[in-house]
Amino acid sequence: MLNDKNELVGIANFSADPNKEKSEYAVLIRSDLKGHGLGTALMNRIVDYAKSYGVKEIHGDVLVENSMMLALCKDLGFKVVAVPGSPELVVTSLTF
Repeated sequence: MLNDKNELVGIANFSADPNKEKSEYAVLIRSDLKGHGLGTALMNRIVDYAKSYGVKEIHGDVLVENSMMLALCKDLGFKVVAVPGSPELVVTSLTF
């Protein structure tokens, strides 16, 4: 995602297995621009694309300290599950 000065401010990635059973997402927003709706815009695009692509589940790893991303995922209906043996990480997932 570029701003009006043509600077990169955020990026999203989506990849799915060949059978479209599971897919993974990643979102990165420039630190000084967090909290301005960019993550929401990118996550909505990822979810919409995943649905239209026909995947059954989308998931991503999120740091526990990333409260804004976790709140966004919960608002979008994602489940949040702790990763055994990794207290700093959770997996977020959404089933269609």
